[in-house]
Amino acid sequence: MPHSHLELIGQMAGTGQRNRVPAALPLSTCLEVLQKMSMDRNAYEVRVEAATKEEAKDIASRSDRKLALQEEQLQVQKDQVQIQRELLELQKADREEWVMSMDLEKLSPWVQEYYINKQKQISAMSLRGDGSSGPRGQ
Repeated sequence: MPHSHLELIGQMAGTGQRNRVPAALPLSTCLEVLQKMSMDRNAYEVRVEAATKEEAKDIASRSDRKLALQEEQLQVQKDQVQIQRELLELQKADREEWVMSMDLEKLSPWVQEYYINKQKQISAMSLRGDGSSGPRGQ
């Protein structure tokens, strides 16, 4: 004699009686089994929902970390661009200083004229406060 209703159903399944309920199985037993199945299904759905919410939190957390990393990389690139700009300005200043300190007497007249014009441009920009002549000032 089986000890529980589930064992009785298990025995029925083993004998090929899956599709028919024996007359000896009381209606209350069937209702209990259905209630148990319903509770198990509800518990399963709750677990699935909790797992889905946890997975969504994990995805959001990974997305947040990825976004933070991208923002950090963008800041690094901005800093690198700023450093390159500063280096370029220093190079321009060095070039202007070199042009302003040239000894023009040893050069041919047309080269002298070129560098005199450059010196005038540099001086004019310096007086206006434009800074380096660079590509924008030429």
